Amino acid sequence: MITVDTLGSLLAPAYSHGEDFLAEQCARYAEAIRLFQETYGQGPVRIYRAPGRVNLIGEHTDYNQGFVMPTAIDRDVVVVGRPRTDSVVRARNVEERYREFEFECGTSIAPGPVGDWSNYVRGAAQRLAQETGGPLQGMDMVVSGRQPHGTPIGVGLSSSTSLTVVATLALSDANEMGLDGQRLAELAAQAEWYTGTRGGIMDQFASVLGRGGHALFLDCRPIAPGRYRLERIPLPEGYRVVVCNTGVRHENTRSEFNTRVFECRVGAHLLSRRFPQVRYLRDVSAETLGMTPSEIEAVVDEALPPAVSGRDLIDQGIVAAVAGDMPTTFRVDPERLYRVRQRCRHVVTENQRVLDSMEALKAKDVTWFGHLMEAAHESVRDNYEVSIPEVEAMLEAAHSSPGCIGARLTGAGWGGCVVAMVRESEVQDFAVSVAERYHRATSIRPDVFICNSATGAQVIARDEAFQLPTLTR
Repeated sequence: MITVDTLGSLLAPAYSHGEDFLAEQCARYAEAIRLFQETYGQGPVRIYRAPGRVNLIGEHTDYNQGFVMPTAIDRDVVVVGRPRTDSVVRARNVEERYREFEFECGTSIAPGPVGDWSNYVRGAAQRLAQETGGPLQGMDMVVSGRQPHGTPIGVGLSSSTSLTVVATLALSDANEMGLDGQRLAELAAQAEWYTGTRGGIMDQFASVLGRGGHALFLDCRPIAPGRYRLERIPLPEGYRVVVCNTGVRHENTRSEFNTRVFECRVGAHLLSRRFPQVRYLRDVSAETLGMTPSEIEAVVDEALPPAVSGRDLIDQGIVAAVAGDMPTTFRVDPERLYRVRQRCRHVVTENQRVLDSMEALKAKDVTWFGHLMEAAHESVRDNYEVSIPEVEAMLEAAHSSPGCIGARLTGAGWGGCVVAMVRESEVQDFAVSVAERYHRATSIRPDVFICNSATGAQVIARDEAFQLPTLTR
């Protein structure tokens, strides 16, 4: 029987950032366990966690089968669960603003309301049922993602992925599917398509396969079905990753995200007419085309139109060729100009920056890595056009604060967070300075937190009984 006093022994391997931090996590887990007991009854439970991530470099490259370099962070989503004897999933959240829900597992699960948190669990259950070819064993669960220890929502740190991954892990474990890390991450990525965003695999792989003290270099092109090339790169000693939240959430941008996906597909299709070996923008590379990086950039500028109307893309049959598996909510606007050249220029040059960043970190050349972060931001701002004034104000605040080696927008964009690499000796001064400067510029008080890299998704406890005080409200 595990008590509050002994809960820490289970959590210590996942949260090794000091006794105070571990004590806070113990209180958080105890709250979720007590709520589970109140809702679903006493008895053994299983406990799972999945972290968010911050992407150090490699933005909007994963769904183009390119390269990325995220790191998992010590903000996560936790599930306390118990397998059921039927195929029903019931879930409750420690935050009362999220409604309870239940559904029956199957290969086709009706979605909840648009934007509802249940859809990430529904997507996980549906994809796993499709993988097994039939109904799953269900589960009762309580979810905990409340701040300050939960993955922040809507700021580009993959809160939705944390929830999808932990639900995928819990349900696959309940059904004894025996998934290894790469397959678990890939299924979680496909599960998230259920919500209507056609993203790549970076977030899920970082959440599942992250390791403390390391960035994860990931090649998003499979080398075999369900297998990807990855390498864990030690983060530089004497520096900390700092996440600066602008306080602006990227709501209602799914259509623009999907538009960027579409524009990249158009670019790859047009380039394939000249270079048949090009299937994705990943293929517009020195490795595939036998050209230097500068020659590659010249090819992109020469071969792709700066803008093309939706009407022309429809009339030329390009929409039919590239948009067949886009989300059903995506529509090509005949009157809109799609900026193909700019989008492709970003992806092609960003892939090279990720490769250069891997070499910089291996060489412990933090200055070079900082320059690459700055170049990455300039490209995502100017070519991909996903920055906003508040992000630019945060970048200026970071550049003007002590210890900053490099900074850039992280996440899909349209708000969210800036990630900075900061000298550890100055990290506290940096955090105070950047918050003050940003507040003066925008009147918004930002959240600035110094990250610890984290272990990836894991089973914390399996069929353990807990003796905890009764939950009172």
